[in-house]
Amino acid sequence: MKNTPAKQTAMRRLLKNRKEKLGKAPGAAVHVGTASTEPIASEIHVFDGETCEVVTPTDLAAIKPAPSEAKVNWIHVFGVHEPQAIKELGQRFELHPLVIEDILNTDQRPKVEDYPDAFFVVARIFARDPKNQELSSEQLSIVLKRSTVLSFQERHNLQFDPIRQRLQQGKGKIRQRGADYITHSLLDVVVDSYFEILDDFGTRMENIETQLFAEPEPGLLPTIYTLRQELILLRKGIWPLREVLGRLMREESELIDEHTPIFFRDVYDHAIHVIDVIESYRDVLAGMVEIYLSSAEYRQNQVVKVLTIVATVFMPLTFIVGLYGMNFKAMPELEWRYGYPAVWIVLCLTAAGMVLFFRRKKWI
Repeated sequence: MKNTPAKQTAMRRLLKNRKEKLGKAPGAAVHVGTASTEPIASEIHVFDGETCEVVTPTDLAAIKPAPSEAKVNWIHVFGVHEPQAIKELGQRFELHPLVIEDILNTDQRPKVEDYPDAFFVVARIFARDPKNQELSSEQLSIVLKRSTVLSFQERHNLQFDPIRQRLQQGKGKIRQRGADYITHSLLDVVVDSYFEILDDFGTRMENIETQLFAEPEPGLLPTIYTLRQELILLRKGIWPLREVLGRLMREESELIDEHTPIFFRDVYDHAIHVIDVIESYRDVLAGMVEIYLSSAEYRQNQVVKVLTIVATVFMPLTFIVGLYGMNFKAMPELEWRYGYPAVWIVLCLTAAGMVLFFRRKKWI
């Protein structure tokens, strides 16, 4: 299956942006990813055990580090397509240049990096486009500091609204916990969203399976191939996340409270479950391809079988007709009054006898 023009354009744009980084020093602020015309937006939650204040700055330049660590600051940025703005924000929060580079480079695989005063985590967010039903992927970058969490995603969506609601309404113990718990909550929402994607995959695969056993169509094979490619994309984006969560679960750092690793372990278990489902789906899709090819071969064999039977039935009929078509004068049947209907009777009896023979042999 060939790539669609839209996909080819996205690939060319990605390669073009990567070429712009050639020869530049490590840590160069160059955006790699899909360009956007939407302005960068941000949202800040400042909270402690009792209160939560929500601030929506109109400009990233207005975002500055908190003067004290008495409250936790969760700064979420929508859009990373303006390298200079992201660079200046990172410099105000004393982020390493390599972290800023990775935030702008939106084709990163999931990973976790340990810096002297921060953890840098990358995860992938998957969603299905409601317009063209294509599976899209965007990068979520998280910087965990002592009392501050900076998170960056490429597009503006409502995926993390449950966390915002819990903070603003004071549900659970999210306000009583620190910045590390916000990091856990973000990753937990991301992993939970994978189950929704896989549920959609399951529905699509059930529909394909029904069509395979009912009446396989030539268009099913490209559909199966597309699902297989999307599963590969999911696997590449989710499999490394297991290592990320495993490291956060075992990490001994002042940035992670002693009570938080157990929550990372819960997300780790969910990620393992997701990976198991993906592997199962890959096996099912491989089986579907075999079923489709077997069905196509069976249909072809049935067609060949019918054609062979028809040809076999007509072989003796052709012989008889050819025999009496030689027009020799010494052939007595040519002068017989009932010769013509007699030949027809012989032809019909021969054909009927052969069909009856084939049925007894269960060939038809």
